[in-house]
Amino acid sequence: MIVKSPAIETAIAPTLAGRCVRLLQWMPARLQSLFDHVCLDLLRRLTIRHRLILSFIALSLLPLTILGGLSYTASSRAIQEQSSAYSIEIARQVAQSFQLQMSQVEAASEDFILSDRVQKALGDYYQAGADMRPSARSELTRSLLEKYGSFDYVNQKYLLDAQFNMMDTQVFSRLREGVVRIAQTAAEDGRPTWTRYRGFAGQSSIVLLRKIHGKRDNRPVGTLFIGLKASRFSSIFKNVFQGDDTGLFVVDIDDGRIIVDGRAIGPMLSSTTADAALVRQIGVHTQAAGDSASLAFTSADGQAYRAAYAHIPNTTWYVVNAASLESLMAQPRAMRNKVILIGLICFLCALAFSAAISRSISTPLDSLVRIMQQTEAGNYRMRLPAMGADEVTTLAGKFNAMARRVHEQNERLEERVAERTRDLAQATRALEVLSTTDGLTGIANRRRFDQFLTDEMNRASRLSEPLTLLMLDVDLFKNYNDLYGHHAGDECLRAIAALLQSRARRASDLAARYGGEEFALICANTSAATALELAQSICSALTALALPHAHSPFGCVTLSIGVATLVPAAGIEARVLIERADGAMYHAKNTGRNRACEAVSTTDITQASAA
Repeated sequence: MIVKSPAIETAIAPTLAGRCVRLLQWMPARLQSLFDHVCLDLLRRLTIRHRLILSFIALSLLPLTILGGLSYTASSRAIQEQSSAYSIEIARQVAQSFQLQMSQVEAASEDFILSDRVQKALGDYYQAGADMRPSARSELTRSLLEKYGSFDYVNQKYLLDAQFNMMDTQVFSRLREGVVRIAQTAAEDGRPTWTRYRGFAGQSSIVLLRKIHGKRDNRPVGTLFIGLKASRFSSIFKNVFQGDDTGLFVVDIDDGRIIVDGRAIGPMLSSTTADAALVRQIGVHTQAAGDSASLAFTSADGQAYRAAYAHIPNTTWYVVNAASLESLMAQPRAMRNKVILIGLICFLCALAFSAAISRSISTPLDSLVRIMQQTEAGNYRMRLPAMGADEVTTLAGKFNAMARRVHEQNERLEERVAERTRDLAQATRALEVLSTTDGLTGIANRRRFDQFLTDEMNRASRLSEPLTLLMLDVDLFKNYNDLYGHHAGDECLRAIAALLQSRARRASDLAARYGGEEFALICANTSAATALELAQSICSALTALALPHAHSPFGCVTLSIGVATLVPAAGIEARVLIERADGAMYHAKNTGRNRACEAVSTTDITQASAA
């Protein structure tokens, strides 16, 4: 054991504290040094143009990549969990239905073996002399035929005595041997026993065995053998269809044989064998998770599957509901591909935008450097063109003024400042108009729409008034452009914009171009019924304009309109209203176009045709 003296501990404590303080002082300094090295050394080895391009690309792709990855992971996990729960429930329901039909067969067999006719014939068989046994055999055979002979789903029906001799003496020996071997596995206490039987001719059956006991002395007097076709249980699987890449079947885990194949039940029981990995996994999970659970396995061909199983009581049979992981992951992969496509589009847009911005900055700077080199060589006649209203232009103006006399420089600089101030104010006003107006149609653009909708949502929430949004999409507009040309397409969009603008009569209404051939109309304090009538009138008005469209089934340009009306609650986002209206609009397209559909809720949509 190590013993520290108080003196040593007192000496060590200040030393450790001092080191911690120095470490805390050192870390910010090192981080600042590293940051300066990256910003002022490494990045400045690149041109301004390349730095701007890289920054725009990083800012556009980084959030999309992170959100796309998180969304793909979360959706994949959720779909697998939901699929597992759904598959387990299906397997349980099928197992219960299977057991119910087995119980029906068991009840019928019990009624048969306890009937007075069968009991009397068996008593005569054992108590009468040898000359009376053929008569008893015939009576038992007739009883069996009368009970089960009319059912087309019964493959075999036999009665055996206590020594497993066939009551029907017409059964030939080869068949008799197989039936006797199966009959000897029946439970001695008379409980029904279920097993499988394959005849020498290849005919397979699901077999019910029952020991027959006499009513008087309860001693074994025979065995009932009923072989059923798989079609007896086919009704269980008829209404269960989950897709082409799924399987639903009953398997015996003792040997892996498929008892009933729910995907294609034919005239004979399927003789195929379940995948060994699946059977092995069911055995392992049964011990750990109970009679029903989900599992994952890889088949012999290397394909991954998700499966759910449920045990059929009093048997070694299990209902298995299996689906390939490929089919389960189709939806997340489709979403991932969409994210990748969006990312590619964002990348191209960011690349083009950053190239334009970087050129607007780097080109004037390059010109400034060249002229400064000329001035340094003594050429004072060189001047920078004063174009634009950014910092580089200001720098160029100052540089030009420095080449003149100080007095002239001051006067011209003051004039330039005043001129630039006026120009900037005018440019600001013009830019404000341009930034909120769509250049093609002359109505509000997407930026104005977003701000206006947010403001109206807040106002409607404060006043508890309804707010209506109409999302409009020109039907088959790509075909219109391909047929009539983009110039005609632009004229068509202008005509539709003018029509919408004529409907936005109140100051609280706004008609906007949402993007491409999509438009939007915001109507404050408008009821759902009034909004739907307005949408229908817009459809009718556009039809009345009769803008020709040969590729449209209506012969003219038409609109699909989604209408959404709500009284916004506090804190609700504008995207909720947009999603409802957008969903109603796509419903209008999917139900025939040239109509208006109202989004009553996120799931309920009421449609009305403008025809």
